[in-house]
Amino acid sequence: MSDTFTKAYTSPDRAGMAVSHHAWLRSMGAPVPALLDASPEELVFAHVEGEHCGLADFPAVAALLGHLHATAFAHQLRAARLDAPFSAPNGVRLAEFVNPRLDLLEGRRREGILSGPQYEAAATLITGASQRPAAFYKDSNIRNVLIGVTSPVLVDFDDLTLAPFGYDLAKLLVSAAMTYGPLDGSLCRRTLDSYRHAVEAAGGPVDCCSWEELGNWTEIHDLLTSGYLGRNGYKHRWTGLPS
Repeated sequence: MSDTFTKAYTSPDRAGMAVSHHAWLRSMGAPVPALLDASPEELVFAHVEGEHCGLADFPAVAALLGHLHATAFAHQLRAARLDAPFSAPNGVRLAEFVNPRLDLLEGRRREGILSGPQYEAAATLITGASQRPAAFYKDSNIRNVLIGVTSPVLVDFDDLTLAPFGYDLAKLLVSAAMTYGPLDGSLCRRTLDSYRHAVEAAGGPVDCCSWEELGNWTEIHDLLTSGYLGRNGYKHRWTGLPS
């Protein structure tokens, strides 16, 4: 087995963005593979031994995400707004949360994937988040979280944006349910508790994400991810956050 992993990019801008995202996450203390070499066409990372995140790993991964989100909030994102881009001290630019997702939802409405009422309800949730404290979204689907020998490791740094607390955690749950099948309610609650405790311990906002808010973000992820059903290992429909 190779001791490196090489990822190709379609443009120098995409490769450069991934490099800056990797550096920013590393500055927040994120467990990421070492970047060994970079060119305008590809990035070479140290190979990480591990398996994709499984159900039993949820609390540990949630604690990691909570710690990172709170660390980013406490150190840099306290003044960030979710409806505007944010420029970090190291030069990385985090895209805003609100308008890009409204654009994605509008595209799905035009394609007939979403009804008008579905679009309006989702748009209300997303625009309403503009005043919430800012964390970030790294696309924590289960395939982007490897369970290594000692701790979870985050991979894939192509997309990094601002997001409300709990949004990235919701992606973990939805991607797992679409891969493994419906989730157990008690496991989801333990996962949220682990996330909230980690956020509070690392200096994040109090009441960072309620059960209701987590449910709202899972529904948004379902609207944005359902088109991949039958591809990329997604075999099951999202049926809602269990009680």
